Amino acid sequence: MWKIIIVAVIVAAIVGWHILVCLRIENESYEVNWLTDIATLKLPSAASAGITSPEGIAGFNWGRNLIGAPEAERQLSLYARRYVDVYAVLIPYRVNIVDKQAAPIKTASIQPTQTPQQWPDIRPEMQAEMTEAEHRLFGTKVSAEIDTYQTGQSGSLHGSLAVMGGCKPHDCGDHNAMWVVDFSTGQAGRAAGEITNEAEVVVYLGDYQSPDDLPPILQAEIKEQSTGAWPSPKPVRYVVGVGK
Repeated sequence: MWKIIIVAVIVAAIVGWHILVCLRIENESYEVNWLTDIATLKLPSAASAGITSPEGIAGFNWGRNLIGAPEAERQLSLYARRYVDVYAVLIPYRVNIVDKQAAPIKTASIQPTQTPQQWPDIRPEMQAEMTEAEHRLFGTKVSAEIDTYQTGQSGSLHGSLAVMGGCKPHDCGDHNAMWVVDFSTGQAGRAAGEITNEAEVVVYLGDYQSPDDLPPILQAEIKEQSTGAWPSPKPVRYVVGVGK
């Protein structure tokens, strides 16, 4: 009987302390379900960053979800350990990212919102060409590092552009990459990409002549990595041609 009471007290203490920790986390950017440990992180939208084109928005959201969610989960994990939150250690936090809503504006009429466009996955027959393009673009040394990254998904098609990205497990904020390949001819064509490390964003122009010629979705990713609030702003360095 005493054992049951002791166990019940310990469980109640663990859950109670977890709820208090969750309440400390919650603010205007975070909402946390203390039972499931699913946290909703509200970040600025592409529109708030001045990005309006469909490809730019897709690139912005891609980078934000690819980097923001794993980095937020890592920070929450550190937070749980700092405050000895046993519940959160046993049931790790999972983060969903949504757009931070701007303050409501009163208007005479309300326009219906559009459903965000869903981009199809890269077709299986393109995967080998994407890998070949990655190795050609970044070169042997950088590609060896990228090959250790987790892509998180199979990539997506944005019109004739195939987009692939990945990041280093548990360190997405400082080690991530994206590359795009043009399939307008039915085969892999022009390619370009970027890789972010602790100190800078390195852009491989690849088959493009200048940064202004890069596909909008890649330009949006570079802007997010270099000037976005998450991670911290980093300088951009351009590499002409392809890697060695």
